[in-house]
Amino acid sequence: PVAAMAPPQEECGAGIDEPCRFARTAGNSAYAAGDLDKALECYEEAMVACDKALDDEEQPKALEVGQLVRYSEKGYFGVVMSVFPLFDEYFLKDLGSDQAIWVGEPGGSLRQFARTELLAVKREHVDFRLAVLQNLAAVALRQENFEQTVRWADFALCIQGRSPKALMRKGAALLRLNQPGPASDVLATAAQEVPGDVEVRRLLREAEKKRSPMWVCVTGCCGPWGIVCGGPVAEAMPQVVAPAGSKSAVAAEEGEEEAEVPRPSATVAVLPGAPDAADDRGGAGGAPGEGGDGSDDESDDDCEESEDEIDDGETPRTSGRRPLQRLPPADGDSAAKASRVPAARWIGPADAAAPAAAAVGRRVGPRGSEAAVCE
Repeated sequence: PVAAMAPPQEECGAGIDEPCRFARTAGNSAYAAGDLDKALECYEEAMVACDKALDDEEQPKALEVGQLVRYSEKGYFGVVMSVFPLFDEYFLKDLGSDQAIWVGEPGGSLRQFARTELLAVKREHVDFRLAVLQNLAAVALRQENFEQTVRWADFALCIQGRSPKALMRKGAALLRLNQPGPASDVLATAAQEVPGDVEVRRLLREAEKKRSPMWVCVTGCCGPWGIVCGGPVAEAMPQVVAPAGSKSAVAAEEGEEEAEVPRPSATVAVLPGAPDAADDRGGAGGAPGEGGDGSDDESDDDCEESEDEIDDGETPRTSGRRPLQRLPPADGDSAAKASRVPAARWIGPADAAAPAAAAVGRRVGPRGSEAAVCE
């Protein structure tokens, strides 16, 4: 743990003043020697020298998009996203959160900055400040000054919101302050950045053991069952699922033959002896001689013909039946009989007239033959 929290030993950038580099190098030497008080003094001196260098930096008259700036003396930094020099309006994105700076709640109105509110800085100054702040957090943690550790770590996170070292040291301090909930949240973020760090994993497990048994993280993935945040995530490629096919397609894929469904024939033969639909003596839709009272049995042999004989070409069939024709009633008994017998009809060619031999109450076949009287 001591080695993991040790301050970095790299040299400062070329753009940093000599007092800054000297103070930081002296702090690193004191930390390695175990002289924490001397290391703390040197790092604080380096911070003062860095702030002085920023104030003495020559400032441009107008800022450009992408320029790093300090927009608050509390140590908040950002990057210019939009500039309107004519109106003296600048819009920034916070460097630590990587989000736009709003007025009040996010999603409302963007905060406008004037040029006098912004201090242009260089990247090497920002990186130097970040390294010194992380070293101050490490020294405070070694001195068991956990409140100060959280403070220095927060200043570092204002510059780089997902800095692994700042997150680890803040999480360790929160854990020692008996705040396992916030500590596990911070350490879970650190585990996302450095998933293979053993020290981060150890601190994260320790924080989770001290949490409430009913705790569940805000995303719902972590809880009493374990930590999921920061762990390996299985990536799956989305696939298009074909819609369910018809029964015939499914049967073809499975190698089965679909049972043939019988279909009605397109040709319907109309027998000359078929009763009229309005005649309820033979039944609705019944064949000749079926469903009646047996009076048509004698005429079945004379009137019934096969389909081949009907469609022989000599007498072309029509698509429908001719309208019913009621013959004039005869005198006497014939008139009474005509009132009881259904109307006679002519089934034959459409352009041919009914033969004169057709009597009252008789059905005449397609070739002029008389049928039995239907009484």
